[in-house]
Amino acid sequence: MKLLEKETFYYKFNDRLIEPVECAFFTEENYKGYTSHQEAVLAYFTYMNRKWSIQVPQHVPGLKQKLDQVPDVEITLTPEIKQAIEMRVDAQIKADMITKEATGFPIYGEPVQQYRARIIRERIGYRKGWEADVKQFPQLYKLTADVKLVYMDVPSFDSYNGFPIRVNPQMMQAVALTPENFFAEDGEYESAFLSYVGIQRTRKDFWKVNDLLFPDKKNLVIYQWNNDFTNIYNDGREDDGAFLWSIYDPENKQFTVMDIVLIID
Repeated sequence: MKLLEKETFYYKFNDRLIEPVECAFFTEENYKGYTSHQEAVLAYFTYMNRKWSIQVPQHVPGLKQKLDQVPDVEITLTPEIKQAIEMRVDAQIKADMITKEATGFPIYGEPVQQYRARIIRERIGYRKGWEADVKQFPQLYKLTADVKLVYMDVPSFDSYNGFPIRVNPQMMQAVALTPENFFAEDGEYESAFLSYVGIQRTRKDFWKVNDLLFPDKKNLVIYQWNNDFTNIYNDGREDDGAFLWSIYDPENKQFTVMDIVLIID
């Protein structure tokens, strides 16, 4: 089981394309049915744990010192990107002005040109930060090779919050799904996708995301897993749910492991 870093990192930094889905991709040359699905899920948690450790390196002995040695990346945006940012801000302001004329209510707490300049600066800063993260992350991720899952023989993870990810493989259970059931209208996957708080999604978006992730859907081997064998879904279990699937494409010998966590902030 090998993580496909290029594909996985692409969707990590372009999550707007598939939000609210979070996923990772793996190759599996020696497919062993259910056992491989279980291994893929644990490999996914390993990836998530390593990614998480970059945000909280103080919890891993020696990791912060390693990460601090990665040089900062200097980003210079092209004139085309800056122009695109300005055009989007201007379009937003134009729409806001229409709303103001219709309602009579003030839109901003500052002069329009001052607001425009501030928002453009903020968005340029965000874009530079995003591009720096894209370039740095593969280097940072390599430095987390020693970060491991914590395996525990406990019946409940409700009291284990925060880093690291803890698992009890003996508690793992899965139900096989046909592609028809998995992608079904009003099925659990679509319902979770459309229920995500913080982003409005439609059935059209649902199919757009799945056409990106699964161009050939008919031969997929799919399992849906329970969510109580790990602490990573504690918040989801307390709120509106956490859903985990492993999907194997036999033609490409590739796994997609994905989840949707419904948390009310």
